[in-house]
Amino acid sequence: MPLRLVHPQGGGAEVVNTESSLVEISEIAFVSAGTVCRGRLFAPRGGEGRATLVMAHGLGGTLGAGLVGFAERLSQAGIRVVAFDYRFFGQSNGKPRQLVSIQDQLTDWQAALTFAQRLDPKAPLVLWGTSLSSGHVLTLASELRNIAAVIAQNPMVDGRASILAQCRSVGLSQTLSVAKAGLEDLARGWFGRDPLVIPIAGEPGRLAALTTPGALSELQSIAPEHFVNAISPRVLLSLGFYRPVRRVSRIRCPVLLQLCLHDAVTPVEAGYRAAARIGALATVKTYDVGHLDIYRGPAFQDVVMDQLNFLGAHLPGSCAQ
Repeated sequence: MPLRLVHPQGGGAEVVNTESSLVEISEIAFVSAGTVCRGRLFAPRGGEGRATLVMAHGLGGTLGAGLVGFAERLSQAGIRVVAFDYRFFGQSNGKPRQLVSIQDQLTDWQAALTFAQRLDPKAPLVLWGTSLSSGHVLTLASELRNIAAVIAQNPMVDGRASILAQCRSVGLSQTLSVAKAGLEDLARGWFGRDPLVIPIAGEPGRLAALTTPGALSELQSIAPEHFVNAISPRVLLSLGFYRPVRRVSRIRCPVLLQLCLHDAVTPVEAGYRAAARIGALATVKTYDVGHLDIYRGPAFQDVVMDQLNFLGAHLPGSCAQ
């Protein structure tokens, strides 16, 4: 039978189950500030789950672009996982499409957490972020006191450091081209026009948010069918002012920081600074790979195993591996 899940504002959304040997996967929906966000619930078969973990993707991503593997492995270990697409992206509603808004994404996170807590109010709540969403989970954990643990992989903890790293990597001319596109896109927004979109990843020298060598092929390797390789670049103008590292000292729960040593997008040095400010609550793991390498292959296996070990150490019971 289909499950019936209630969104945070009190309405309902029909959910259709698909099943695997260890995990029941259901489609979900909830409302965030009047917009329907959609995702999937990965529930351990035959059990209520020792914790509820909420996850979302980074800049321009969707849950189908690399998150399903993590959700399935965590759920197989007894963790209930709520994975969702932000408004304007993937299966979620909202227009204009492909618009990245940090404030809107934080609002979507709050709605997702409310939804997740209603599934099982007594279950410990875990936040899981990757790239830009790692900044979101660290920001939320600095403000909330009901979070049991945080996982932040290839974390964007300091937007200013990320912008400077991109400038060093691709050069000033490329950086100025992206900034010009961002200004044009921002102006279009002021006048109520559709966004000017650019690729999330492109070949070196092309106009795109990420143009480091291999970025396009790496994104294509994890992107699902019908994935839209595009974002509204106005967010890149404000990204330098988004600095979760400045508030992580307020976090009062265990945090796993998973840093990619060859990350040209989210500099590893910023991750080390975040760990120092979090202090004894921080666990740092490093991987000899680039920013997008952790979603597949050997690096994925190492990253998810460290997540299982971390949760096994900080949640009641133990994670099966």
